[in-house]
Order: sequence, then C-alpha cells, then structure tokens
Amino acid sequence: MPVTYSVLDAGFATADAENVCVDYKSGRLVLRFIDWQNRVITIQFIDVAAYCWQDDAKLPRDVRDDEPYEVGESPRVRELSELGAVWGAHRHHKLCFNACGVLDVVATSLSVQTS
Repeated sequence: MPVTYSVLDAGFATADAENVCVDYKSGRLVLRFIDWQNRVITIQFIDVAAYCWQDDAKLPRDVRDDEPYEVGESPRVRELSELGAVWGAHRHHKLCFNACGVLDVVATSLSVQTS
C-alpha cells in the first residue's frame, strides 16, 4: 500500500508558527507554539513510541510545508510494529511548520488546547 498524507483537522494550524517547544517525558510529548493568530497552542501526544524534529526536511511532492498531516500506511509505524514497540492504535502525525521545521510523532492519540 502506498503512503498517504491526510490533512489533520484538529483545530490548529502550523503555518507561520513561532516559539515552537517540544517536551518529552515518560511516553508523553507536549508541543507548544504560537500560531499565526497569536494564540498559544498546546498539543499533548499520548503513548509516544517515537518522535523526530528536523529543522529542514525533504517533504513528499503532495505535502505542503505549512500543514499538519496524519500519515497512512506509514513505514515508520510498520517498522515500530515489527519491533513490537507499537500496536494497532498508534498513528503517525507529521506537523509541518514552514517557519521552522517538521515534527514527526508516532502516538496513540493527541489532544489540543488553545488560549
């Protein structure tokens, strides 16, 4: 099956974000940033099996550098599954911050708070 990228509609935008901060502890990753509307966005990823931040990343042709995605048929999830590190509930999220980088997270769920 080919890898697919579906725009993640979770109530936040990654375009032109500033002050991106990633904090990981005990399987929970907390991401905070200021969005283009000057709102503070806090996203918690639960049961994180893997994550990666890249300042510069080569993106697939159909993936924009300023949107968040869920990656279907993810090779990373497949690899982690073969290692026994994840089970069926894990999803691969790719958050593309055009102003500063790309965050990939494999987790069971995420929750979003805005202020």
